[in-house]
Amino acid sequence: MLKAKVVKESKNSINALYFKENKINKKGEKTKQKVLARSRSGNFMTIDIFGCIRKLRSLNFEINEKLYENIESIVEIRDNAIHFCNDDRMLNIKIQTLGTAALINYLKLVGKWFNEDLSKYNFYLMTVSFYNGAKELELLVGASQNKEIQNLVKYLALKESKNPYSKNSDFHFTLNLDINIKKSPTEGQVNFMKTNDPNAPKIQLSEEDIRKNYPLDDTELFKSVSTENSLIKKNSIYYKIRNKHLDNPNLCYKRYSDPRTNKGTLKKFYNSNLTSLILQDFSNL
Repeated sequence: MLKAKVVKESKNSINALYFKENKINKKGEKTKQKVLARSRSGNFMTIDIFGCIRKLRSLNFEINEKLYENIESIVEIRDNAIHFCNDDRMLNIKIQTLGTAALINYLKLVGKWFNEDLSKYNFYLMTVSFYNGAKELELLVGASQNKEIQNLVKYLALKESKNPYSKNSDFHFTLNLDINIKKSPTEGQVNFMKTNDPNAPKIQLSEEDIRKNYPLDDTELFKSVSTENSLIKKNSIYYKIRNKHLDNPNLCYKRYSDPRTNKGTLKKFYNSNLTSLILQDFSNL
């Protein structure tokens, strides 16, 4: 995706991805002339992920620090795995939390940079595996007999302490998977999506469901948006952008003081995804 962004901002020129080096003359000396570098097999070499980040920053595109630290840590794990055997449970958990955050960060950037909402493809994050003793393992950092793994886990733990989780941030360094196993009240389970279709089967959301899926009120929504972009003010432009999403039942839940008759004072609650959509709309102004 980073390479796609570099190409997009370079007027769709693929040459922006190629790595250049000094030309070697017949005497074997480097000249000032730059030529496209080739690999041992003769293919043109492209810039790496950090080269993409440097190029985007040179074009004045902000790369969130937590996003950068997440990428750097995953690359470090990859590089470490090339030279050492990384068979360690604590490291497995770190990889899972970093990978989960990387997927969420990817979804956010796709929307922000390319105006694409991947939810329309029905992608779902699913756990490959999980270990119930994760909390206990957190106490055993450094318990591995492998010195190289100890160094890697300590390196990741230090980065994690410098990049704490923030619910108001679009990007994250690590994210934990919270797995709850519940006994179903019936033999089968029916999946549903909230919709405006009057012919759809009726369901009733509990107060817990509402607060879980729509945790933000008007004040909290604006605070979430303005924390990410301090230039955004609570004015007619903000309300116009916010209000165009209010008819989407997956982003806004409307509740009356008398829910039986849908009368009385109207209170709106918002899904956290609305924050990134509002920020995206402002960036497109």
